[in-house]
Amino acid sequence: MLGAFVNSRDADGAKVAFDRMPERNSVCWTSVILLNAKVGHLELALNMFQRMPERDIISWTVLLQATAESGFSGYARALFERMPEQDPVCMNTMINAYAHCGYLDQAEVLFYHLPERTVVSCSLMISIFARLGRVTEAKCVFDSMPLRNVVAWNALAAGYAHCGHTLQSQRIFELMPLTSAASWNTLVVAFANNGGIQEALETFHSMPERNEISWNALIQAQSSPACRERVFQTMPSWDIVSWTLLISMCSNATELKPLFDKMPAKNVVSWTVLVSANAQGGHVRQAEVAFVRMPQHGRVAATSMVAAYGHSGRIAAVADTFDSMLERDVVAWSAAVAANAQNGHDVEAIRTFHLALLDGVAPDRVCFASVLLACAHLGTVNAGRDYLVSMSSDHRVDPTCDHFLTMVDLLGRTGRVKDCEDLVNAMPYVPGDVAWMSLLGAARSYGHMGAGVRAAEKLMELEACGEYGGGGCPYVLLANLFAGAGWHAEAARANRVMKERGVRIHRCVSSIEVGGVDHRFCVGEDLAAHPQGEEIAMELRRLERMMVEQRLFAPEVREVLHDIGESEKERLLWQHSERLAIGFGLVATPPGTQLWIIKNLRVCLDCHTVTKFISLVTKRRIVVRDSNRFHHFDDGRCSCQDYW
Repeated sequence: MLGAFVNSRDADGAKVAFDRMPERNSVCWTSVILLNAKVGHLELALNMFQRMPERDIISWTVLLQATAESGFSGYARALFERMPEQDPVCMNTMINAYAHCGYLDQAEVLFYHLPERTVVSCSLMISIFARLGRVTEAKCVFDSMPLRNVVAWNALAAGYAHCGHTLQSQRIFELMPLTSAASWNTLVVAFANNGGIQEALETFHSMPERNEISWNALIQAQSSPACRERVFQTMPSWDIVSWTLLISMCSNATELKPLFDKMPAKNVVSWTVLVSANAQGGHVRQAEVAFVRMPQHGRVAATSMVAAYGHSGRIAAVADTFDSMLERDVVAWSAAVAANAQNGHDVEAIRTFHLALLDGVAPDRVCFASVLLACAHLGTVNAGRDYLVSMSSDHRVDPTCDHFLTMVDLLGRTGRVKDCEDLVNAMPYVPGDVAWMSLLGAARSYGHMGAGVRAAEKLMELEACGEYGGGGCPYVLLANLFAGAGWHAEAARANRVMKERGVRIHRCVSSIEVGGVDHRFCVGEDLAAHPQGEEIAMELRRLERMMVEQRLFAPEVREVLHDIGESEKERLLWQHSERLAIGFGLVATPPGTQLWIIKNLRVCLDCHTVTKFISLVTKRRIVVRDSNRFHHFDDGRCSCQDYW
């Protein structure tokens, strides 16, 4: 009876049958423990394990595998350290658990301290190195093996495929002395993931035998939803992986939920895919609903929610979700660091990074990118340099171009324009438009004419080659640089060249959602055409009078570089898009309602000061997401500490 419940994965029935048994041997105990762990009742499985009268190596290994596969690396590590004896199976399980949760150093140490490295352990380490993009080390382990089975060959081929090295993956496949269905599937996936759709189809049709994994790989190879649906319909049978894969590749948010509801059976992976697909598509509300409905919150789903909350500025929800996670891998820690950095909680971002280090997590490139961004927001040049250097020296992570660009931005923001230009010219990557724009922006802010002209010339060269599509920003910033120095003739010439070349300026646009409807406002927009234009104008004039009467702020007319009078410059400042959006939000929502503004360009100094004042006098929290970061305005202060 117990065996029937275990085979059907009926944990409740198995518990009843187990409790009624007059005598129980270690096989019965181990079977029920494993079943509870597999269906997500890990706490019950651990309690039963503690109650076992006698534990053998099999029961220890079964529970270790179950906790590791469930993502609870902390529990797995504690069990592993308490085991009276450790055989190769449990050691391999622990290596995989360490790597899966980002503890690569521990995984390596355990692997290289194995009394005997078997084909299984070597194949496992090859897969781990390959999964993390370290194919050179994967190849070293492969070359050190005296005997190699098809699993080791497949692991190396899959590693090259994972890193985008399709030709090397194909070469390994051709060198295999013996191939399996998994070998062919690896090649199909290699082609599919790297754009070789035709090669994936040809490989699929050449396969001597196909299984469900083969068909699932073919679904991945399809570029259009219609083609994926057609392959899905021609499959001889559908499993939960096929359904989940189809959902994960659905690009239309409105089709996700109906497709998910059609699934005959759902597991934690399919629920996770639904949450992640909505979260990554920016549909935070739908992701949140699915997350709440999940029978069991896995690490991947929780990490997706942390990232989604961060992108939408809900930093309190980020903290709640992250703190509720029982287990966190490097991706989860990176998401928490990024969420804090994006929202101006830069000290907390750096603190979270160091907590990850204390937890034994090996930080990846994403994690370092967020820490450097936090340093850029804080203006801490020395700390930023230390983190950049430590990437390769302490953590064996090679800095990418993005890491250097963040350092360029940090130097520029802090006024170290010469150092900024030196780094642009010295970094081990060809400087692109982002690097030169950062330098030009810094030169404009701090009045460094030579650096500004050189950066603008580089950007215009890139534009002539078709490598820059940012519109008239270089010309505008150069004109502003000239005008700020009183060189009005040169400013006029920069504007004239821009017009002669037909370069367009990106118009500043801000949007605000009220009542589920997105309302857009453009700079200088005529409010007379807006249904509530008169109310918006009256509210903005009221706020302007309050600011003048209370002498809380002097307009930053330097932001307006037209050759016009001071009063006209002040009028133009009050026509900036974010002010119009805030004015609409104030008249269209009840008092105390939080306002969320999205702006396509960086917020100017004057609008930043005005928004702080508005948050103070109206007792509103105002969140502005500009092209660079989140600004959380509350009670006259901003989360960026007036540094952006």
